[in-house]
Amino acid sequence: MYLQSDLYSLLDFAIILRLNKKIVNDFKLIQSTASEQNFHEASRLLSSKWNQLNNQNIQAFFDYFEQQWMTEHTIGWFEGYAECFPITNNGIESMNNTFKKYATLRDRLPLRDFVKVMDLMIEAWSKDRNPSFETTMKFKTISEISTHEWNFGFN
Repeated sequence: MYLQSDLYSLLDFAIILRLNKKIVNDFKLIQSTASEQNFHEASRLLSSKWNQLNNQNIQAFFDYFEQQWMTEHTIGWFEGYAECFPITNNGIESMNNTFKKYATLRDRLPLRDFVKVMDLMIEAWSKDRNPSFETTMKFKTISEISTHEWNFGFN
């Protein structure tokens, strides 16, 4: 969870030792909300709960949280954001991993091969994107395995 690593870098070590687990658990709880309205309300309550401690570092973290994780383009990290879509708190990182894992196989490619691979990846990526959700890509709901491949897998 990228938010957790941001927490480590923005709060001082003594606070992290005492409060880290509680703060992280609170963020995991709001991540599991099912509707955007509940998500916003839970986020607001979480912020007010922790800001009651009047700790400058915690307040700075929650200011950062509002600016970086609660904008219209970065809000897709809670469970109820889009049904049948994977959640991610960093869509670019998710696609970067896909490029590395499936397209380049983590090898450096000559420019000519790289352009071909990226052309295929962008074509597939464009078809899978739902324009109403900027930060999501739909899971496959039907297996694309042929009968021959299916039978071959059991032999």
